Amino acid sequence: QQGLIEALSHSDREKEGLIGLLEDEKSRAIALASLDHLTGLNNRRMFNQLATSHLAAARRSPKHYALLYLDLDRFKLINDSLGHHVGDLLLQEVATRLQAHTRSGDILGRMGGDEFALLVTGVEQAGDVDVIAAKLVAELSRTYVGLDGHDLHITPSIGIAFFPRDGHDVDRKSTRLNSSH
Repeated sequence: QQGLIEALSHSDREKEGLIGLLEDEKSRAIALASLDHLTGLNNRRMFNQLATSHLAAARRSPKHYALLYLDLDRFKLINDSLGHHVGDLLLQEVATRLQAHTRSGDILGRMGGDEFALLVTGVEQAGDVDVIAAKLVAELSRTYVGLDGHDLHITPSIGIAFFPRDGHDVDRKSTRLNSSH
């Protein structure tokens, strides 16, 4: 009987170990499905989900919310002339700079290619968004040094849409927050 108890105990430990492995694998799968593989930022789908939930809360808030859509000027030229490896390094550095200059309550994502989106949440005055955008333009316009032996200078273009003035959600099929101002 002692042998049977030990066998059952061993079996339970094995099951717990397998369950732990499955939970770890599930967490990795969720991360892979929600993060951009190159930059580690939210991917388009996760950004849209998070932005949708934040905008639902914004309907009850007196504070200002805005969507900033960033595109890197001349990125295609850099990517084509210096190679995708250098382009990838540039995108990673842009993501790092964006993360460093984004408030913890804001939502940041890579929408694909050289396009990034930032949902600025809960600012006191609409003019604060202009200050945030100007800081991002200045930061992203600084020279990128030592990208596989290249020093690169790019600038971003930023479109800004305010909630609810310019739209009520991020869905492209309806009134949307992606117009330029």
